[in-house]
Amino acid sequence: MITYEIPEIFLSDDCYSSGSRIGSYPYFIQNEYLGFDDDFLLLQLDIDDECGIMFGDAGNCVFSIPKDALRSRDFSKVVYKLAMLLVSKASW
Repeated sequence: MITYEIPEIFLSDDCYSSGSRIGSYPYFIQNEYLGFDDDFLLLQLDIDDECGIMFGDAGNCVFSIPKDALRSRDFSKVVYKLAMLLVSKASW
């Protein structure tokens, strides 16, 4: 069995991001919930200035897997989705 350790900085109260999570329900930047009922959230990383994590101007990344693939431990089916909002600044 392979085990992994989560770096201490991500467990610290100084580096808390309400959108980062393991399991649970994902937060979608642009209400893109379609089709997620059959998927399981493995990991979601959200913007966190304390840790230096940034996805565009505002965004997150989601790693999910279909529930049937998770049951059969087929991690070749993991899907990565990056969602960003880019804010452009107009010069006058």
